[in-house]
Amino acid sequence: MKRAVTCDLFDISWALKQIDSDYALMFDQVTKKYEVHNKRQKPTLCFVVPYDELDWRTVLLTRQTQVQNAERLFREMERHNQELEKEAQLKAISKAHRLLEEV
Repeated sequence: MKRAVTCDLFDISWALKQIDSDYALMFDQVTKKYEVHNKRQKPTLCFVVPYDELDWRTVLLTRQTQVQNAERLFREMERHNQELEKEAQLKAISKAHRLLEEV
C-alpha cells in the first residue's frame, strides 16, 4: 500500500513539484521506502529513494535522473562499467601471475 507524501519536514515533495509538476512523492508502507513517481510516464515509478529519510539528496537524485539527463547518465554508467571490468581483468591477471610464481 502506498500513500502520497504532500507535506514533509524539509519540503522535499514541494521541491520535486518545482522540478516537474508531474512528480509525486510516495511512501510504500510495505517496504517502508519513499518513491518518486512521474504521472506522465507509464509505469509512473521513476526510482525508489535509496535513503531512509527525505532530505536534499532526494532532490539532487531526482534532478540527476530526469529524462533530459538520460544520455549523459548512460554514458557515465558505461564508462564506470568499463572501468570496473578493466579493474577485474587486472586483478585476475595479477592473481594468475601470483599463482604461476607459486608453482
